[in-house]
Amino acid sequence: MDVHLNFCSKHSWIFDCKMTELFIIKPWLKMPSDWFNVFSTISYAELQQLIECNVVDNWPASLKQFCSLVKQFNERYDLEWKETVNIPEHMKKGMGCKKQHEIKRMIPFIKEKFVAHKCTLVADIGCGLGYLGNALTSLYNIDVKGFELRASNCQSARNYTSDSSSFATEQLIVDKSIECTKAIQTALTYHDKTKAASVSSKPNPEQLNLSSSPLRTRSSDQRICMVGLHCCGDLTPATLFQFHHLDECKVLICLGCCYHRLCSENKTSFENFPLSMKLKTEYDFTQPNNRKLNGLALRLACQETKSRWLCKTEQEVNNHSKHVAFRAVLEYYCWKTGSSLTKKHKKLTGSAAFKTFETYIDAVLSRVDDFSPLDSIITVRQDLLLCYEECKPYFSCVMWYNALQVMMQGVLESLILRDRKEYLLELGIHCQLISLFDDEISPRNIALLAWK
Repeated sequence: MDVHLNFCSKHSWIFDCKMTELFIIKPWLKMPSDWFNVFSTISYAELQQLIECNVVDNWPASLKQFCSLVKQFNERYDLEWKETVNIPEHMKKGMGCKKQHEIKRMIPFIKEKFVAHKCTLVADIGCGLGYLGNALTSLYNIDVKGFELRASNCQSARNYTSDSSSFATEQLIVDKSIECTKAIQTALTYHDKTKAASVSSKPNPEQLNLSSSPLRTRSSDQRICMVGLHCCGDLTPATLFQFHHLDECKVLICLGCCYHRLCSENKTSFENFPLSMKLKTEYDFTQPNNRKLNGLALRLACQETKSRWLCKTEQEVNNHSKHVAFRAVLEYYCWKTGSSLTKKHKKLTGSAAFKTFETYIDAVLSRVDDFSPLDSIITVRQDLLLCYEECKPYFSCVMWYNALQVMMQGVLESLILRDRKEYLLELGIHCQLISLFDDEISPRNIALLAWK
């Protein structure tokens, strides 16, 4: 992973800038000069080829090498799963197309591993509204115990579950603590005795016998298949921790998401990244900013994949670039004048306002508080138009800079996934990365498959 990390560090200028701050930071100034010559005249068709890492003969050697390494580091999975199962119409209630696609792909995969590892129960971490658990119980008659942080989701899951279902939910904060390990263990042990048992995130020490081994726990003859569909932020590392410490858990299928929500000590230090000793060793912790990924890198890692970008029409990409450019001009104005932007409404403006920059700023000025009590709307409008003229020469940079970010998205996500896989391998746990979903529909489509 050392070469992978070096590559990310070398090209950090691609992700160390918010799109709204493009005209403030001008990240292309850090780009190799011969790249700029290519991008200043690149066609849309060539831009598509760039994202696919298909090089053009007259491109500079450094850009060709960049494409080659992006292609190499973008290999995010070991195997691909495409089997699906039909979901009855009554079970689709409340599910969007994305969720239906995920359930159709994931439950036959869970069933296969459940049977192969002779499991007796599924533990669904972060079960949400219970769609996955209910599908497993209804279609395959598999007992499922769900664990969910939010009480409202637990109640919704219970409302969604039929009286005859063997799916039950428990409200629990799943974290990297032995107390949580004991709580999960107790819930799994007594699952067949009661569906409504309440499990606290801080259970009674006498009930749970905390004097037993603090690292490995064993209390029943259950064989657990632990699953997690889009475990957000620190929930994935916590799930890996619990899988390791619960001997009852024999197989794990976990998809993470929202990497940027990992708990951070500062902008470049995260509690649960890196996880593996291999990547921790390659990280240079002695220097504050050397070879470290920041929150912007983790945010880019969980953005849409190149497949989604390539599905868009040229007009859609042009419109998106224009919207980003207009918003970046607004940010540039605030930075240049020391003004702040306070929205009166949830959305700054609607898509219809982006027809021209004049219509955009008129819509914006009607939906924000005054930038400064000393400035009139007329003065602010004039200054915004001046900023627009300053930034306009760089508008063409928005599209190809966005394309470079799309390329780096897979590279960054691959590093996170490889780190989690290596972490499990270091613990002596078998592990593979499996592509479960179509990433055009569900971008976070790579599952960690682990087994003991």
